[in-house]
Amino acid sequence: MQTQSRVAPHLLLGMLSVLALAAIVVSANTAPPNAREQLRIAAADTAAASSFVLTDTNLITPLPGASTSGAPKSNVITILYQAPDRIEERLTGSNGQVVTLLVIGSSRYERSGNGKWITSTAPSTAGPSAGQQAAQDVLFPLQSVEAATEVVRHGVVFTFLPGQMELVLVRLLGAQPGQLSPGTVSFLAGTTGEFLSFDQVSAVRTGERLTVRLDIAEVGQAPTLAAPAPSQLSTTP
Repeated sequence: MQTQSRVAPHLLLGMLSVLALAAIVVSANTAPPNAREQLRIAAADTAAASSFVLTDTNLITPLPGASTSGAPKSNVITILYQAPDRIEERLTGSNGQVVTLLVIGSSRYERSGNGKWITSTAPSTAGPSAGQQAAQDVLFPLQSVEAATEVVRHGVVFTFLPGQMELVLVRLLGAQPGQLSPGTVSFLAGTTGEFLSFDQVSAVRTGERLTVRLDIAEVGQAPTLAAPAPSQLSTTP
């Protein structure tokens, strides 16, 4: 009897330890993901997608009391990306005219409105083709989010600092970091499911706010890009 009374508490303690360990494992498996990890994975999955549509909105807004005058200025470029090297860009000018640039591999096509395509093929070089370079430009903002630090989640929106921040400011805002007012630079991103839904950078420069927002849609489901048919090509030298 004495031996049995001593064994029982040890058995009970062992069972409690197993249950506690199981609870820790379940908790780890069901815990919400780390904000930085979630944002980085969403950016990586988006950049690795077979295709997507990206709406690039550029906005310049004069600040109250600034010496600059006039209404906000904006332009929107719609970009259709198809891995690995097919890009279509459509820009609507202030006169409503749409200019379309299509890059497939080493070939470039351009047209205004619904006119004929003007084509050019870059000479073969050891460097990336026109399509590869265009793809790198489109994917760069997403890849900078992959390296995000100081990530804070607010629902489905994240604040963060991107990788290669100075290069992001130059390439997206067209401004050197020293040209921007201290403390005005901000980076936002959002997710829908497993992908990024938008990526935005904003900053103040000499009395005006610069904002670039990249909205991402149709991930993996964007229309297929193909070279124009011969009948659609201009015969003008």
